[in-house]
Amino acid sequence: MLSLKQNYIEETSPHSEEYGLVLKAQKDIKAFKPLYEKHYETIYIYFYRRCANVDDCSDLTSKLFEKAMLNIHKFKPMGFAFKSWLFKMAQNVLIDYFRDHAKTEKLWTNDSGLDEIVESIEETNEKEENIEKILEAIKELNQEERQLIIMKYFEKMSYEQLAEIEHSNVNAVRVKLHRIINKIKREVIK
Repeated sequence: MLSLKQNYIEETSPHSEEYGLVLKAQKDIKAFKPLYEKHYETIYIYFYRRCANVDDCSDLTSKLFEKAMLNIHKFKPMGFAFKSWLFKMAQNVLIDYFRDHAKTEKLWTNDSGLDEIVESIEETNEKEENIEKILEAIKELNQEERQLIIMKYFEKMSYEQLAEIEHSNVNAVRVKLHRIINKIKREVIK
């Protein structure tokens, strides 16, 4: 099984299958279908974990892929994964959705992501009590901080992918996540 870093290097390689699919789609929009099929489920789940309404998730996923298809010519595969480009657009689609519809973001998590956060801050009390406090602390984070935590711990993205999405470098993302974890830790311990 490939590590996140190895998988990332493979996705961004100019010899990767995905790179070839992107180049084909840039020349002929009909060739976008394999990219859509490859990433549909991941993007849908990303939206599903944040929206309470299944219909809205489908609409958001459709909207994202429509934007991606219409803007595929703008994607420059210069060491950046297509998936990272999609997630950056997905973040913007979500921001617009919550702003335009005055909806609140749903925080859906999986146990393995929470377990990683608990391990990062474990110093106190019982695990279940910490999980409740962690979820409350995550809800109190600002949108950007919450998105980083969700993408790292629940979407299992590598630091390299996060750096691309954030238009930053890996070290800056590591520091930012470390600070966010410390912020959560302070809330859990108080």
